[in-house]
This record gives sequence, C-alpha cells and structure tokens, in this order.
Amino acid sequence: MSKKPDAKISGRAVADEKGNQKWVWQSAEAGDVNTAVVRALGEGLTLDGSIPGASSAGGGSNPYDSSRSSAADKEPAKRRTLDDMRKLSEAIKRSKQTTRD
Repeated sequence: MSKKPDAKISGRAVADEKGNQKWVWQSAEAGDVNTAVVRALGEGLTLDGSIPGASSAGGGSNPYDSSRSSAADKEPAKRRTLDDMRKLSEAIKRSKQTTRD
C-alpha cells in the first residue's frame, strides 16, 4: 500500500513566463526568509569541497577523481601486435560459426 501524502502542502508548481515549471513554496511569511536561522544552519559550512574530519585516504569515493588513482605507478598498457589482432579475428570467426550450428 502506498502512503497517504501529508495533509500539509509545502507549495505548488507554477509555470513561469517561458513555460518552465518551478516550485513556489507556501509559507506563512509569504516568501520572507529569516536570515538568522539560515546563518545558524550554515555556520561552519564552506565551498572548498573538503569534508571536515574526513581523512583523504578513507573518506568517500569519487570515481572521477584521477588525482588519487595510482595511474603513475602502473606501466602503460601493452600495445597489441598484428599477430594478436589476427588471432583475435580468427577466434571471433570461430565463435560465430559455432553459434550458428
């Protein structure tokens, strides 16, 4: 069974002049934001990307971060020779023949 949505609605979707949908928040102050609350919630936050208290070795994973990879330690990939490519081509042809039978 699905959950019933909360009776309290946080806002509604409205189309702007370009036809794009955006969410308009419903608030008692009609859009006024208490900056003291926002500042208190954001105290200690930075935009430098580092996580306070996390060590670089064990903290999180980023598959796109090449600075931590050991690519410099690895030797470059061995290039395939013409003989290797011929053997591969023959193996592919044999596998296609066996699947047809």
